[in-house]
Amino acid sequence: MIIQVDVQGDSFLAALDAKTGEELWRTKRDEIPTWSTPTVFPRSDGSRQIVVNGYQHTGGYDFDTGEELWWLEGGGDIPVPTPIRAGDDGPILITSAHGPMRPVYAIDPDAAGGIDPEHAAMLWFHDRLGNYMQTPIVVGDLAYFGFDNGVVTAFDWRSGDRVAQQRLGRGASGFTASPVAAAGRIYMNSEDGDVYVIEAGEELNEIAVNELGETLMATPAISDGVIYFRARRHLIAVGGDS
Repeated sequence: MIIQVDVQGDSFLAALDAKTGEELWRTKRDEIPTWSTPTVFPRSDGSRQIVVNGYQHTGGYDFDTGEELWWLEGGGDIPVPTPIRAGDDGPILITSAHGPMRPVYAIDPDAAGGIDPEHAAMLWFHDRLGNYMQTPIVVGDLAYFGFDNGVVTAFDWRSGDRVAQQRLGRGASGFTASPVAAAGRIYMNSEDGDVYVIEAGEELNEIAVNELGETLMATPAISDGVIYFRARRHLIAVGGDS
């Protein structure tokens, strides 16, 4: 079990034995409080790395030892989105958007040492197109980033080109839940309880808006043809005929 503890003082990343709770290693982090979740990605040499979002210390750590592999400073000052990987051979995508910066970073999984937007390991970079609360999602050749005011931006994850951008709804609702996708469709919840269904692709075609009638803050879950919504008062399961 990997835990990222970014707090007011003595921040750290640690690995615990899931059966016994024994601490296997702990690596100190020079970091303020953050809200992201660590993720594990492979490197080309077959090793694994733990990638964490941060403000003072975004970076990658060796899965087995906790050794720092690469690091990056700056971005939104309250990072929330989880790092993701674009395909089996694509970059690591990291974003944040609280405070003066709204970066999107596309980082080579084999990065090493200190990096910045000018470094060779930074495959592409945008300084004002990132998002605050939602973890982005990759579907096919595009990465979709949803901002908390309902603006959705689609990037070609190979080149970093912005291929589409549009607002969901009238801009009067917040968006906190991260998008999920299945069968070529992307589902995005507004806090007002509306589920926007978008066709994956450069057009960002809005297929439907489904009103669930309750506040939606949590990210939906999809399993075996059923999408589950945890609303304020109910757990809602929606599925078609098999």
